[in-house]
Amino acid sequence: MQIVFLIKPFSIHMYSYVKNAYELLGTQDISSIENENNTDYENRVVYVCKDICQDFVNTDIYKKNIKNIKVVLTNPWCIYEIMNLEKKLDKPQKINQKFIDQLIVHKESDQISILKNSIFNVALNGYNVLKVQDQTASTIHLQYLSIYTSSNFLSRLKNTLDTIFHLHDVEVDSIYSFINEYHTDEKSFNQLKIIIEDQGLDLSYVYQNKNIATLFIRTGYLHIMDKIKELLHIDDTILDKILKSKSLNMPADKTKMTYDKNLSNIWLDLDEETRVKIDKTLDQELENIKTQIRDFVDNIGSDLIQKDVNINIYCMNQNVLSTALILAGSIKNDDYILNKLLTNESNIFTKKIF
Repeated sequence: MQIVFLIKPFSIHMYSYVKNAYELLGTQDISSIENENNTDYENRVVYVCKDICQDFVNTDIYKKNIKNIKVVLTNPWCIYEIMNLEKKLDKPQKINQKFIDQLIVHKESDQISILKNSIFNVALNGYNVLKVQDQTASTIHLQYLSIYTSSNFLSRLKNTLDTIFHLHDVEVDSIYSFINEYHTDEKSFNQLKIIIEDQGLDLSYVYQNKNIATLFIRTGYLHIMDKIKELLHIDDTILDKILKSKSLNMPADKTKMTYDKNLSNIWLDLDEETRVKIDKTLDQELENIKTQIRDFVDNIGSDLIQKDVNINIYCMNQNVLSTALILAGSIKNDDYILNKLLTNESNIFTKKIF
């Protein structure tokens, strides 16, 4: 059995992972404190994680064989940074992976720890290449992604988990890397991935199972929720039920997860003025997101887009699923995105990770 911790901005979720299935073991919210410094915020999160673990060790499931622990960080606990590198060589020469690695300046300091580095969107002599293998070139262009976190936070978190579980096998990853590595699309080698985080959206375009382009958008799930809550003066619980009900009343979606059917009437029972306010706010926020998606796909070379690109929208858990479904419904009506990716609405899927 594997234990997985999903650490979000204001909550921690603990899961067991057995036979390709996640089961929620515990969850705890993290309150927001105005003007709190980063160190105090990090320390509180580690304390909450310790609290969840101590509750867990008193349960029967703890007696089962725990093989390892994985921690999945979301924004702001992990930071994404994309750098562009362009280099003109004095003369043409053979380019291999070792040569490219030597061009990269790694971001190192006592304050940050690198979780993952990756190179993508490599072009030699102006032409995209999926694999660098001794091609001769005089110009190089590439993008370089660094994912890092606070060294203090990472160290304290690992030490806490080691102390409780005594496994000395704690793997820490970002939600972006976690989904890209462990949740591949077996039906299509070409896809647009949209990961909905609480504080952002992660876009990546995959061609022939190779990541070609990546973009991180600041507008996330919580931003959209806050806009609607401010408009209607309602709390998280009520809004969650309203959006779940709205997604149930959308046109049939073969990827839709099932909610309690009693929720379906909530959206219909709202007065017309309230429904219009919610729809107008959602349309405005989703249009901002789609504008950035259009710009993103515009920068993908036409030679890298083949017919029937899958659009996979990933949400981390049940709470975000309704937003993913509503975004999917909006993209289905966006002819520009669909035409650019040579696809149609039947190739849009929503996927819940946990």
